[in-house]
Amino acid sequence: MGRLKRIIESGLCYYVTSVTHERRPRLKDTKAAWFLIHTLGYHKFIYDYRLYAFMIMPDHFHAIIQPEGKYTISSIMHHVKGTFARKYNEFTGHKGHVWQKRFHDRIIRGTRHIRQAIIYTHNNPVRAGLAVDPGNYLFSSYWPLHGARQSDRFLVDHYE
Repeated sequence: MGRLKRIIESGLCYYVTSVTHERRPRLKDTKAAWFLIHTLGYHKFIYDYRLYAFMIMPDHFHAIIQPEGKYTISSIMHHVKGTFARKYNEFTGHKGHVWQKRFHDRIIRGTRHIRQAIIYTHNNPVRAGLAVDPGNYLFSSYWPLHGARQSDRFLVDHYE
């Protein structure tokens, strides 16, 4: 059976998930988690996308991304994952794959569905037993979106 093709349309919003190679908890390391967060923030300026939410879990991450320019979701994810993997391997001395080759994406349409996806994303560590409530988990867009960490406001865009 062949691969499913991604739907590429201008203005679509994607809920993406990428998993570490062999589900190793590489992102459990605080430095790795923060580096991935800043990689997402840095790349949004280079590859022209809106980042509405993110959640970094020990062995995967979720993000809600809306490409705005000439780059597709596939291109954006390729660059985010590639940059992170190269630097992760450089800093840790690890050799080999950091991520599973592909990523999962789901198109989200409409304000209500995007807001639901943001809430779902922020509740991921609660469902996984890593936090009592979303505000207790460091590696997410929860606080930048709720205004407590003003220094991180550049990371996420507000969906109106």
